Amino acid sequence: MKSLISIAGAAALILAFLTLPSCATDGETDAGVPFKGLLTITSSGITYIDCKDNTRYRILDGQHKVGDAMGERVITLNEPVYIEMDGSLSEFDSNLEFEQQFSQMINVTEVTHIDDELPSSCDHHIKPILSFVNPIERMTIEFNYFVPAVILQKPLYGWLMYFPLPDEKFQKIHQGESLEVISSSHGEEIELRIEEMICATDEESDLWSHHLEIVFRGEAYPACGGSKVEDGDIAEGILLSAYSQ
Repeated sequence: MKSLISIAGAAALILAFLTLPSCATDGETDAGVPFKGLLTITSSGITYIDCKDNTRYRILDGQHKVGDAMGERVITLNEPVYIEMDGSLSEFDSNLEFEQQFSQMINVTEVTHIDDELPSSCDHHIKPILSFVNPIERMTIEFNYFVPAVILQKPLYGWLMYFPLPDEKFQKIHQGESLEVISSSHGEEIELRIEEMICATDEESDLWSHHLEIVFRGEAYPACGGSKVEDGDIAEGILLSAYSQ
């Protein structure tokens, strides 16, 4: 699935994240033990998930330790790498609802190991990023576990909003279950209904495994996404172009 951020802007965005000033409050403390887990550069900043206790952190790389450790590797948004690092902890404070899933920030002081190969101990955190699209409304909805949020984008109206989605909800989506969820952020509320049903944007388009209905600002919008279906019948599913007739 394509990122919501253009490839041309990704490099500048990554550089900005690696040198981002701290949003943390006073009260920095030593970590005491090395951190071992998944580091991911996302559309909203650098995240770290401890694979042992499953805690999420924001990352501050003011000393460029992470950037230097990345070396010549190609950095891809939303693709985690395994990292072992030292750092100090401080509180992380943000007014954005989805950011409140991070209670602390790690100020990285040393990176001792970084690897594109992910250990089996982190397998439970490897979940696909599911994207849904409604080309009629020029709308995309991305379920991104590493941000972690549902990202609603409609450039025509200037929408780019992040709505928090708890880990257990990501797990249900990953397993293909039907799901209903309400999330609030940016002073807005979004209602999502996902069901496993063959879905297509028009009769000539690809078939997708899931249909999504999103209710936002009093309007309901359909979308298709999930994974591609090789053999299916749209007559038994959803055809989005029918919504526009």
